[in-house]
Amino acid sequence: MEPLISVIIPTFNRASIIGSTINSIINQTYQNWECIIIDDLSRDYTYELIQFYAEKDSRIIYFKRPQNWQKGANSCRNYGLDKSSGVYVNWFDSDDIMDREFLDLKYRFITKSNCDFIVSKTMFHDGGAYRNIDYGLTKQKILLGNFILGKQICLTPDLFCKSETLQNIRWNHNLKSGQEFNFVSKYLATGVKGRYLERLLTTANTQYESIHSKQINDEKARIKNKYKCYILTLVDLSKIGCKNQYYETVQNHLLRLSVSYAFQLAVKRIYIPYYVDLAKILFRYNGFKKFLTFNLSLFIAYCNGRGYQLMDKSRN
Repeated sequence: MEPLISVIIPTFNRASIIGSTINSIINQTYQNWECIIIDDLSRDYTYELIQFYAEKDSRIIYFKRPQNWQKGANSCRNYGLDKSSGVYVNWFDSDDIMDREFLDLKYRFITKSNCDFIVSKTMFHDGGAYRNIDYGLTKQKILLGNFILGKQICLTPDLFCKSETLQNIRWNHNLKSGQEFNFVSKYLATGVKGRYLERLLTTANTQYESIHSKQINDEKARIKNKYKCYILTLVDLSKIGCKNQYYETVQNHLLRLSVSYAFQLAVKRIYIPYYVDLAKILFRYNGFKKFLTFNLSLFIAYCNGRGYQLMDKSRN
């Protein structure tokens, strides 16, 4: 019998569109799957809709996020992983559509490639035109250094993993944007091996409201989310104790980005979250002089919006 595949979907107030997502899973050519839907305490008719599907197909399993779990999609993804039973895991979003061979092609490719995980591709649909993105070095193995430097890309629905490789990796509850970057970085840091499956298997519907669409016209939100993504990834990787050969390059790159976005927040007089974590890491790796220079640049930025040259010196 083919192994069980767990598809994990967080959702919140998507009753009007999640039906299309569920239908695309029901129509899979690969049959041995479970679809675990974690409801982030929606206020629409999500519960009634999922129950309608679950009564017809026992492979569809509904949970409400427990009250004692932090609100958010990442918390729901982690809760879904804890509840899953599959040999393989694939997270998915509640407004996206699977190709009919999504699971079948992924299973066959990961078995053939003898990898820990594989990454397929996603195309974007805004209600009219379809758009593809450049995934970078797809002919090469997926490496931590290439991923952090933006030379390789992975979106949430693309990632197909052996569940046994996910024991110590979780989605960061404090991120609302850039969660794939954080999660995949930590996952790669554990030494897993993965390859690209050169197939467009997901259609992402971008016409619906999302965190990304909200920050397109909100520069302050964009800067803050970028900063949080980079600093929390740097902090999380430090906790893992990564021994990867690219780690020094990765660490320097993330530190430079964290310092740069922290400075941009200071220029706009926005509170810098996780400042203590950033300051500790900067002091540890760049020394007291650059630590002091960075703090001086923030002070000047808060006062008059200047201090860029000092900031630049602190991160080099």
